[in-house]
Amino acid sequence: MVAATVGVIVLLVAFALLDASSQSYNRLDTRLDGTQRARRAMDWFERTVRSQACPDQTTPSLMEATNNSVTLWVDFGGTTFSPLQHKLELTNGKLIDSKLTGTYPNQVVSAAQTLATNIGQDGSTPIFRYYAFQPGVSGAPTLPTLQLLPQANGMLSGGDLKKVVRVSIAFAALPTRYASSTQLTTVLQNDIDVRTADPSDPTGPKCA
Repeated sequence: MVAATVGVIVLLVAFALLDASSQSYNRLDTRLDGTQRARRAMDWFERTVRSQACPDQTTPSLMEATNNSVTLWVDFGGTTFSPLQHKLELTNGKLIDSKLTGTYPNQVVSAAQTLATNIGQDGSTPIFRYYAFQPGVSGAPTLPTLQLLPQANGMLSGGDLKKVVRVSIAFAALPTRYASSTQLTTVLQNDIDVRTADPSDPTGPKCA
């Protein structure tokens, strides 16, 4: 009788350990899934923003910039210069890259790709933040640290669009399971500097 009781206790302990191990594995798998989703989307956003290009010598590469989206001309390189219009945005928990055709602000979406789902803001930090050069004083260097804030309509002004030399991207990949666990949320942040920005000209990038 004693042996049977001990056996039952051992089995219960074994099952408890197995259940704990399974939950730990599921949490690890959930966090890994979030990290992979976020990393793929961030790489895509970074590549697109870094590839921004003026379509001609007088038109800035940025067309529209808000806290949750940015619309810009992009050229990924190749034998010919053929910039395309892209809109990167967070909408309904999805990071989306839309290709646009037409003339701003009346473009239409020709194709759209969902890069990641279950995405949200990192607290109150906007998905996109925009910076201009802050001229140095007393020998300090000129740095891209002057944040440009949206107007009352939620968009950067036309003048500020021409000053943007850095785009900061931040978002949180929310867990698909254990949704109430903030410990399983993966936050990514990256700063992308405009390739044609020159600190010696703090007014902003120039279209070649």
